[in-house]
Amino acid sequence: MIKKIAAAVALALAATCNIHAQYNAGQAFIDAPREVFPLVNTMTRMDMIDYFESGSQTPSNNVLEGKSRITEMSPTMLKADLSSVSSYTLALLPAGSDTIIAVIQTLSVPFADSSIQFYDEQWDELTKKKPFTSPTLADWLLPTAKGHEKDIENVIDFIPAAYVMDSNGHLTLTHSLKDMLVEDDYDIVKEYIRPSLSYQWKGGKMVMLK
Repeated sequence: MIKKIAAAVALALAATCNIHAQYNAGQAFIDAPREVFPLVNTMTRMDMIDYFESGSQTPSNNVLEGKSRITEMSPTMLKADLSSVSSYTLALLPAGSDTIIAVIQTLSVPFADSSIQFYDEQWDELTKKKPFTSPTLADWLLPTAKGHEKDIENVIDFIPAAYVMDSNGHLTLTHSLKDMLVEDDYDIVKEYIRPSLSYQWKGGKMVMLK
């Protein structure tokens, strides 16, 4: 009897491990709470995956009667255009024995601007120990900006940026100032601002690369 119980427990553990091993970006996309991807419900997300896997370019209708489609999908990453002005990236990132889900939302009205949130596998947002801190203006400034900080701050209220992550957990932020500012203002600040910032996923957090 003891051997039978042990065997049953072993099978259950093996099944659990197998389920965990099969967890991928596509399944995470399906499982996400509605508030994470409000434009597409669960059934629509499943249709989007089916279309992508079959090689079809057919888009799915979102709740606003716009078009949504997956543009890229691998076991650890999924990218989708959920409307004509919003795109998302979902990435599975290792954190010891756990997996962290990163979701990047990029809006393109009238200039590209992104935000990023992090969740555990149960889709609880990580709010206490945030894996990423948004860059400050000082992070964007080049050494040539020394002594011009006030002039730059008078022109720029904030720095919009498009976030792009690759399959290795490398995150690049590219600013959209040229699209946000009038030409004269952009000419004032462009020589003082880094065109992009880079981060790497290490030890369960995004580390800025110098």
